[in-house]
Amino acid sequence: MVPKEGIAPIYNATYTLFRLSPLYVPGAKDFWLEDNLSFHARRFAESIQSDNLRPTNLVLEEAEETINKSGPFKQCRWHVLQQPGDDIEPVRSADDLGVLQGLQVNVEYERATYTALLLKGVESTEDANRDQVRLPLVCIRMPAALRSSFSYYMASAFDTRMEPLQLNGATLCETLESFLKECAEDEDSFEKTVKEIQLSLSFNKPIQPTLKSIDVAIKREDVAGFLAQGRIVSAAQTTSTKFIAGAFMSGLQKYLQVQIALNLNADQITVSKIACGAFALGREGKLKLFAPNVGLNDDGEYDDAAMASRRATGQLLQLLLQAAFGNT
Repeated sequence: MVPKEGIAPIYNATYTLFRLSPLYVPGAKDFWLEDNLSFHARRFAESIQSDNLRPTNLVLEEAEETINKSGPFKQCRWHVLQQPGDDIEPVRSADDLGVLQGLQVNVEYERATYTALLLKGVESTEDANRDQVRLPLVCIRMPAALRSSFSYYMASAFDTRMEPLQLNGATLCETLESFLKECAEDEDSFEKTVKEIQLSLSFNKPIQPTLKSIDVAIKREDVAGFLAQGRIVSAAQTTSTKFIAGAFMSGLQKYLQVQIALNLNADQITVSKIACGAFALGREGKLKLFAPNVGLNDDGEYDDAAMASRRATGQLLQLLLQAAFGNT
C-alpha cells in the first residue's frame, strides 16, 4: 500500500457541523452519477449568482474585507468523495478514511474556495425506500450568507432540512476517550499524535459573576498517568456517572475532585470543548481535524503508528456520524 499525494479536504480547516435529514431523490441510485451532480452544481451556481445574491454581496453578514478577499465567482463543483461500496485504503487522498464517503461541494472564487462535505460513512445509509439518500453529517466551511443559500438549495431540490449539530458533553468525552484508546494501542502513535489535552468546562450557572467556565490543560507527558489512574478508578466504579465510563475522564474526574474539590458529575458542569494534537471539537458543533501523522516502514507502507493514528481519526468521524444520524 503506497501513499497517495494530497490531503483530504476535511483536514487542517475549521468546519461547522450540521445534521441533514434524508434527501428525497427519485431513483436514489442515480444520485451519484457525474451528470446528475453536474446538473445540481450548475443550478446551485445559478442560484448564488442570481440578483438576490450577487457574488460581491455573498458575505453580507461578514466584514467588508472578507467580501473583497473572495473576488469574482469562478465555478461550482459537486463530486463524489468515494463511490459507495468501493473498498477503502487508508491513504492520504480524499478517500483516505472509510468514513469519508459522500459528497463534496466546492464553490470557487478568484481568491477563495468554500467547501461543504456531506458524509455518509462506510456502511450504506440509503434508506430502504429507493427514493431516499442519507448524508447525515454535513461539514461546512462557508460564509453565513453562502451557507444559508446552500441550505435553501438543498431544501428546495431534495426536500431535506439542514440544522446545526449541537453536541453534548457526554459525546465530546466519548470522542476523546475513543481517540485516546485507539492511539494507545501503539506507543509511537500515542507519542506523535496526542499532545497537550485541553478541556473547557462550562457552568450552567456562573459560580461568580465573571466565572462562567474554566480551562483545564494536561501536558502530554501526564496523559498516560491519567489513563492509568482512570483504569483503576473505572474498575472500582460502583455508581453511575453522566459521562460514558472511560479511563481518561475517570482519572481526570478523580484528580479534580481531590485537588480542587470540583465534581465533574455535578449537574451544573458541562464539558464544552476538547482539543489535543489531532483535533479540536466544541459543543456548538465546531470541528478542526489535523492530518494524521505519516510514517513509512521499510516496504514503503504506512507503519503501525500511522495506521493507529488513522484508525483513531476514522473512529472520531464515525462517532460524529452516529451523533448526526441519531438526530435525522
